[in-house]
Amino acid sequence: MTMTASGSALSRLDVVGASASFLCAAHCAAMPLLLPLLPLAGLEFLASHAFDLLFVAGAILLGGFAVVRGMRHHRDRRVATGFGLASLLLVAGLVVGHDGHAHQVILVAGGLVMGWTHLLNLSLLRRHRCIEAPAALGAT
Repeated sequence: MTMTASGSALSRLDVVGASASFLCAAHCAAMPLLLPLLPLAGLEFLASHAFDLLFVAGAILLGGFAVVRGMRHHRDRRVATGFGLASLLLVAGLVVGHDGHAHQVILVAGGLVMGWTHLLNLSLLRRHRCIEAPAALGAT
């Protein structure tokens, strides 16, 4: 089967989702180190609960859309399980409270699991020949 416009859209969803998820995890991991510097750069909004909430909501919406579309093709439950675990971790990280290390650790774990889920979804779509490997993942 050749790659279709739908396959291209599936590929882009997971590449964007994985990139955003790993960026989210890096943001949460770096926050304790960058917190004192944010006001100097006018970026204190990056440490706000509202920013976390917006990013988590976006990750869950994009992830859910990508997972549902991907599972229509490959039907691998590991993707749904990974998405469920990532979503649970991300929401738990918001609920735990914005101050403290538990908040950051849980959000980093959720971002990493969400990123892994997108990469697994991409890999399964490739294996089932629904999409071609994106150049960003080492396709030749």
